[in-house]
Amino acid sequence: MQPYHYPMLIKLIIFDLDGTLIDSVSDIANAVNYAVKPIGLDGQSDDAIRALLGGGISGLISCLVAENKACFLDEAVERFMDYYREHLLDYTLVYDGVEDALKELAPQSMGVISNKREELVKKILSELGLAPYFGQIYGSDSASDKKPSPAPILKMMGYFGVTPEETMIVGDGEADVGAGKAAGVTTVSVTYGYRTKEQLSGTDFYIDGIGELPALINRL
Repeated sequence: MQPYHYPMLIKLIIFDLDGTLIDSVSDIANAVNYAVKPIGLDGQSDDAIRALLGGGISGLISCLVAENKACFLDEAVERFMDYYREHLLDYTLVYDGVEDALKELAPQSMGVISNKREELVKKILSELGLAPYFGQIYGSDSASDKKPSPAPILKMMGYFGVTPEETMIVGDGEADVGAGKAAGVTTVSVTYGYRTKEQLSGTDFYIDGIGELPALINRL
């Protein structure tokens, strides 16, 4: 492994969670199916749920709830949360190479911004042993708005005292690219997550594995 040389330009690396650091589709799908079954909706496959991820739980479930059942949305979200809190890590896995990449990048300033609620993000990262790598962790309820709004990125930049030119966001979805572009930061999209490369057009850089990130930053 080549030694990591800290660049002068990038001082803060922000990571998305689901589809970037972890594969959590099965646990989310199980919780969604638990939540919507009582209101008469069919269960969804992992692939169907994967295609809907990125906009937060309320947005995901609202995509499944028919117009004539919209009154049950809040109930379904509450059922999802009750189930998911107890089954966060039944099948969720850290992607290969993530911890090695984080070790190589440390002690670079790093944070996580997810559209999952902050309490869940922190619990997942803690129980998977990844939390110590991050100086700040935000969820969908940590700022005035969630991705693709730039609000959580701007808040995190303020926390670390860095400029957009010194900041990078690494994610797997359109919301990560959109938030990054709106905040004026460098965007890096992983191709192994929940979206295709074609869906992530407009990003500044692609990487096929998280282990490529240190070398990319060294080239900037």
